[in-house]
Amino acid sequence: MRTITKTVYTFGELIEAHKQGEVTEQAVERAREWMRECCTSVEWWDGAWSAWADALNQIGFTDAELSFSGFWSQGDGASFTCKNVDLDKLKAFMGTDIKPSTVIDGTPEDFRPWIVYKIDGKTPANSKYRSIPSETSASVDRRDNHYSHENTCEFVMEWPGASLSTLLQKTLKAFEKDVEQLRRDLCRAIYRDLEEEYEYQISDEQLIESAEANDYTFDAAGRRE
Repeated sequence: MRTITKTVYTFGELIEAHKQGEVTEQAVERAREWMRECCTSVEWWDGAWSAWADALNQIGFTDAELSFSGFWSQGDGASFTCKNVDLDKLKAFMGTDIKPSTVIDGTPEDFRPWIVYKIDGKTPANSKYRSIPSETSASVDRRDNHYSHENTCEFVMEWPGASLSTLLQKTLKAFEKDVEQLRRDLCRAIYRDLEEEYEYQISDEQLIESAEANDYTFDAAGRRE
């Protein structure tokens, strides 16, 4: 029987050891890859999506379902579907001039200024949209199951066209066009937030914190010990 003493490092210590020339860059990269896989093996997107789900619900996209892929391949992106759009909420949002804000304030929380900030613009603020009849129904449907970007879904409305005036039909078409643009802008904003969250999760700062919290250690070659 014999006892072997072996030096092990936290991920942060391994980085510092590399700076001191005690371990190789390859060792740090091996440990980094293990930590990144570990930190992204769970549903890391839950926090970002939870905020967006609440925000979408507030403006009428009730119980939206997210789909995304990322982050460096052609065709990557994010989108959402919604079986039943609450048009009363959506008409109010589209018909109101809302000042953008970088924070979510209020009790209960008001996501609308934050949404406007995230989509880098403002709502059409068209008061005519409030006149859209309650009989109108709407949804966000998926048109392509091969990818997840904003072009794979579409905002769809149904209304009794024959019984509506020409002016109201024109208003409905304008509303549908503006909401479709809003939907695309929302998808791109959601994707940006997911990408930022992913980059944060795989950053050395977060990996060091996670390694220390879980007592993960590595040998001088960067292998999980």
